[in-house]
Amino acid sequence: DGEGEGESDADDGCLDAVLRDVATPAELAESSKASFPPELIPQVMMRLQHDPYLMAHAEQVLAEVDKAKRYAELRKLPAADKARSDRAAWSTWLGAYRARIARDYEAAAAAGADGHAERMAAMQTTNPRVVLRNYLAQQAIDLAEKDDYSEVNSLLASLQKPN
Repeated sequence: DGEGEGESDADDGCLDAVLRDVATPAELAESSKASFPPELIPQVMMRLQHDPYLMAHAEQVLAEVDKAKRYAELRKLPAADKARSDRAAWSTWLGAYRARIARDYEAAAAAGADGHAERMAAMQTTNPRVVLRNYLAQQAIDLAEKDDYSEVNSLLASLQKPN
């Protein structure tokens, strides 16, 4: 039907926008990098059994082992496979979210309320309108170190009155 096609097009556009910002396998691998290379996992595990110091810190060592394993897995993951997996996961989430919104609107309509207005009011009271990002703060700091406080003042004004 026509409405379903429009939703599908909207979903595809939304998915494309989200997927542009999803991390690649290489980026994920870098964020999962352990303090030692994955090739050393067998030696680390053997030392863990015999070294009292490592045994006392077994939880931390095992967390590093897990990171090293994840790093190795992510390095082998083809980007196309991850892209397919990401699209499927986000598509499932988007479908569930769309269904939830439909249920919320139906419940609001049954109660005689304007579901959209209530939802917007709830989001506006819950979600911050302005979020300070590290790079924005760093830009303001860099300028302030040069005695230019214009960006600090601008950020402060935005955070104090986000409307």
